[in-house]
Amino acid sequence: MLRAVGRRIADGRAVPTGGLCRRLEVVVTVLGELGGLAEVEEHDSAFVVRSHSCPLTAVVVGHPEVYAG
Repeated sequence: MLRAVGRRIADGRAVPTGGLCRRLEVVVTVLGELGGLAEVEEHDSAFVVRSHSCPLTAVVVGHPEVYAG
């Protein structure tokens, strides 16, 4: 379900070039455009997108099966 939401959000947007860091910057920007407050953190050679106010919360509330933990 979240993949479908992501695809709808991305529909019509160009796929960013420049590697993983650039794509993560675009993710944070898109979440910001939707009203979220997100940042990228690096932990143990892995990246984490941490959201402080996720605009997709309504999806989880309406569909608890998408909540991962």
